[in-house]
Amino acid sequence: MIDAGPIGNFGRFINHQDTPNAEAQSVVIDKNLAVKKGVIDEEDIEVIKDIDFLEVMGLYVLEDIHPGQEIFTDYGTGYWAEKKHFKVRQESFYMHSKSLDDLVVKNEDLKSEVDGLKRQVKFLEEKFNWLKKVLQVEFEKIAKRGLK
Repeated sequence: MIDAGPIGNFGRFINHQDTPNAEAQSVVIDKNLAVKKGVIDEEDIEVIKDIDFLEVMGLYVLEDIHPGQEIFTDYGTGYWAEKKHFKVRQESFYMHSKSLDDLVVKNEDLKSEVDGLKRQVKFLEEKFNWLKKVLQVEFEKIAKRGLK
């Protein structure tokens, strides 16, 4: 597990999963852009004055990640070859992640279904009001004929 202590970057919160939902890729960026985006501090630019480009790690998602869902990446076989401990909690994390994904999908499906039902209700209300007006006109015609 990555040490999520107070020292380090956002990567310290990303745990291993054989079926990751994100992956890290090497990205080359202009050093001035790196300063502008806060990747490096402006005062540190002197240290790299002879370098025009920097290689940084970018995190790319492999599937939708929802609020509260944990981010996983595959550390690779080299990482585990050096470790003496086992990948213990991986299956429960995977099951939790999949359950959360299923709930989010079901929630989105239900929202979509509710939206469709709301549209149907609105259409039926408009149709009802139109029919009500038509019937009122017809009843008025009948009433006028009956009075004569």
